[in-house]
Amino acid sequence: MSSMTFRLVGDDAYPRPAALIAGLTVGSDREQARAILGDPVQAASDEFVVEGVRIRLGYAADGLVEISLARPDS
Repeated sequence: MSSMTFRLVGDDAYPRPAALIAGLTVGSDREQARAILGDPVQAASDEFVVEGVRIRLGYAADGLVEISLARPDS
């Protein structure tokens, strides 16, 4: 499994969060994520699978703050 995690806030924040997943950026909410990514793996989760890539979203009080991407090694 290969994976990367992008923090969207703080000193080490990724500089172009909108370039990671079109339509999602710092502060996006769960409703926006589901409109863009579809249904999560489990109804109450923030984990999605899109074209074989597992996407985990991390939230804080102000919305989206982290995106993790993982895919099986080829």
